[in-house]
Amino acid sequence: MATRLIWRRHRWLWLVAALLMLLYTGNVVRSGASQYNDLRTSMMTPQAFARDRAKPDKDRQTGEQTYRAYKDHWLMFYQNYGEEAVDHALLPTGVANGPLTIDLFYLLGLFLLGLVVSAWDHFGRFDRFLMATRFTRRRIFWTRTGGYLGLVIGGTIAVNGLAALGLHLLIPAHYLNLSGSMVLGLTLYNTALAALGFTTGLLFGMLCGRVWLLAALAVATVVVADQTVQGLSTVWGQLTQGTASLSWASLAQPLWAYWPLMIGYVIMTIALLILGAWSYTQLSLEQDGQALILPRLRPLVVAIGMVVAFGTFLGTDQHGRFVLGNSIQAPLIVLALGVLWAFWPQLAVRLRAWRVQHH
Repeated sequence: MATRLIWRRHRWLWLVAALLMLLYTGNVVRSGASQYNDLRTSMMTPQAFARDRAKPDKDRQTGEQTYRAYKDHWLMFYQNYGEEAVDHALLPTGVANGPLTIDLFYLLGLFLLGLVVSAWDHFGRFDRFLMATRFTRRRIFWTRTGGYLGLVIGGTIAVNGLAALGLHLLIPAHYLNLSGSMVLGLTLYNTALAALGFTTGLLFGMLCGRVWLLAALAVATVVVADQTVQGLSTVWGQLTQGTASLSWASLAQPLWAYWPLMIGYVIMTIALLILGAWSYTQLSLEQDGQALILPRLRPLVVAIGMVVAFGTFLGTDQHGRFVLGNSIQAPLIVLALGVLWAFWPQLAVRLRAWRVQHH
């Protein structure tokens, strides 16, 4: 019965999200095939390449010595200066150079989906209706979340698998340069990141009691997420590998931090789901309009804000190594704001009393 009630309300949103995933898959395949055809049209013919080779080095269009090398460099996707795919690699060398990639706009869409799902039920008072039924809150939470999380995880796997299949059908495998292990690596990473993005949005929509705060928090998250991941992964790499020469990993370019980041995404998703399930059982309808619907989570919110501030405003020296002394100002500011937030009701009462006394 709980499943039927929730499905009746959410079926169109679920189906629209599934349709958008399908359209996204088609667009990935279409853009890849179109890019390949454009490259074929614009590359030099063997005769033009021979004429180019006869020119002085400073006047040549390409430095390749053979037409085959030129053709590979011109047409090959997922490459780093013409390198072919490595069978055991879990991500393409040039992961951003191909149509199937780590797309932050796709991640943003799933983050907004999670936010809309929970905020729609909260601000539309559907949660109030469900809580008045005989079903437990835990069952309500997992029924709604499970339906959408299954779509996010299963849909992302399908998007990556179908897109890879479509690209292999339309582009010669040698020039697509995307091995099976690379498709697996992209799929695992994209799925973990998609689940985290959706769950984060779901929790935001459930715990924010005011629309303006929800909008501000969503925008702030989108702005700082990538920079936070870069900062925290750099600190992790320098602490575990003891070098400042590591490239800065990011959401779209995990580089050496592929496994630490993906494991971190999975752990954070599980933690947020557990927190969400617990929070849903603790929600009080009387606190519906507060900025944070569950005030007991205030210390956790401040702590997360401090971590985000640390990663976003990471201080480094001239060698790229993070410096703790230059990195703690932002977390301390967040801590101070958190203390002010905690004591603001008492301060507001005293401020009003002071105004009354002096006027």
